Amino acid sequence: MTHRIDIDPKPKHQNNREPLFTVHYQGKELAKSTEPFYASCRALLAMGLIGYVEMYGPGLRFSGDIEKSAKLSIKTPDLKPRAYKAFGEGKEKADD
Repeated sequence: MTHRIDIDPKPKHQNNREPLFTVHYQGKELAKSTEPFYASCRALLAMGLIGYVEMYGPGLRFSGDIEKSAKLSIKTPDLKPRAYKAFGEGKEKADD
């Protein structure tokens, strides 16, 4: 099954930190995070939902498998964002 999540078009900035995005699922707030897609996948998985997720916003469409994406996080070494395993030993770089 495919689940749709929607990201607010304007992130909130707090104390010179990375932008904080709010994501909604079925009209209710699902997650607030600097990593909105992966945080939303973790929240959906915690709700017992599996399958595919599509995130929409103004000019944005991002999709992936909920279970696989829930295990990922974003790191920005050398200002080049990359997906990494969020949990587990070593937090190794994720396979593409």
